[in-house]
Amino acid sequence: MLALRGIRKVYGATVAVDELTVALAPAQVHALVGENGAGKSTAAQIASGVTRPTAGHVEFGGREVTFGSARDAEALGIVLIPQELQLYESLSVAENMYVGRPRPRGRGRLVAGHTMRRRAQEQLARLGVTIDPASRVQELTHGNRQLVAIGRALMLDARVLIMDEPTASLDEWEAQRLLGVVSALRSSGVAVLYVSHRLPEILRIADVISVMRDGRLVRSAPGHDFDEASLVTSMLGRPLVRHAGRRTSARDEVAFESAGLTRTGVFGPVDLTIRRGEIVGMAGLIGSGRSEFAQTVIGRDKLTGGQLTVAGRPVSIRSVRQAVQRGVGYVPEERQAQGLFLALSSKSNVSMAALDRIQSWGVVSPRRESRYVRDALARLAVKGDINAPVSTLSGGTQQKVLLGRWLALQPSVLILDEPTRGIDVGTRFEIYRIIEQLTDSGVAILLISSDIQELLALSDRVVVMRAGQLVGEFSGDDLTEMNIGAAALGADASHGGTR
Repeated sequence: MLALRGIRKVYGATVAVDELTVALAPAQVHALVGENGAGKSTAAQIASGVTRPTAGHVEFGGREVTFGSARDAEALGIVLIPQELQLYESLSVAENMYVGRPRPRGRGRLVAGHTMRRRAQEQLARLGVTIDPASRVQELTHGNRQLVAIGRALMLDARVLIMDEPTASLDEWEAQRLLGVVSALRSSGVAVLYVSHRLPEILRIADVISVMRDGRLVRSAPGHDFDEASLVTSMLGRPLVRHAGRRTSARDEVAFESAGLTRTGVFGPVDLTIRRGEIVGMAGLIGSGRSEFAQTVIGRDKLTGGQLTVAGRPVSIRSVRQAVQRGVGYVPEERQAQGLFLALSSKSNVSMAALDRIQSWGVVSPRRESRYVRDALARLAVKGDINAPVSTLSGGTQQKVLLGRWLALQPSVLILDEPTRGIDVGTRFEIYRIIEQLTDSGVAILLISSDIQELLALSDRVVVMRAGQLVGEFSGDDLTEMNIGAAALGADASHGGTR
């Protein structure tokens, strides 16, 4: 149905994709995997008309086609759902699903809102979900936003659906629901190009797996020919030295404490203590209040009650600047929307949080800035030109740049919200090693993650948030996937009932 033939894409001196040939068949899930920077997203953008290849061509239905834009590809039924969902949060679900296509008209050529909502509801019903088409997107969970994006693709009569990291921002339960939707789409004859770093889901759902490394296709075979070890070896070009589990670095001194912290109508009261060198994991379903708690601690949102203590001293944090001054750092969940300035260079993104350290009389010293950034990124093995726009970097490298900004500030408390979301397996373990180095030096870490295995591997303790409340804390022998999952869902782990 869709094929890329001999595709090459060059950005300046960087070869993003080199001689890539892949083909998708109807009613097939074709997975595209590789490390960050392997060229997967570039290939997806070329297939969907977002980007034009430097060489090679695209075929659709056996005929060579040229796309002037994504609109041209959509006209043929080729629709891309990018990792960063392009939805308009202030518009309704129905309005979002009609973006890019004519709206139905009623009397006097006025927009027929009732017809829009009815048709939107019909498309969502095909996905087995019930979402009010009149609700605003900003009111939805991440999982339901992903389903709205898929529903929009179906409204465009998608014959080829290209999904770039579709489960990266979903918790375990929402991800399983989405995989069920992908299976249903395959059964209806849709061809799916599925880009993901989550290897277990790839092995579960893919009919064909194509592995990219350094812009080239290195292996393509039926999904049943792979297991996780062979898939990782193909991606990295070497066997992966796995994270062996951490030894605790927790000390007696309390580095961070929230007492009765409350944001009315969102979460609280929350009592949480983290010692120096300790990693406290925070689990919970998306929408449970985890990220909102972090954003309040960091000063982005205003708290309405409670007290924060950092390094034994009560503090008042009313802005991110004050949080930085008091030794609290934060790597947000949405690196592009909340953390990075995409048009600026890696160097500017790292140094802008420390302008007072690299300036003289109000003027930034280029020499001091370069030295500061070089030191910040030295242990992160950041690839690419640090003077190039950060938008040109892979997701994993972008995450390293964001992490480097905070490492350079040497915080005493660091909040990591989904730090490995959309990150390949090799980079994931690099970040794990950095986290351990931080705790060895005494940094207290709050690790928010939807990946329960990640929480189990890294955390000294795990607390669980549900509906804005801390509903459980587990350590030692009680630190199990069953206990964490049951608490997050409001179930009784020993009897399987709800509570």
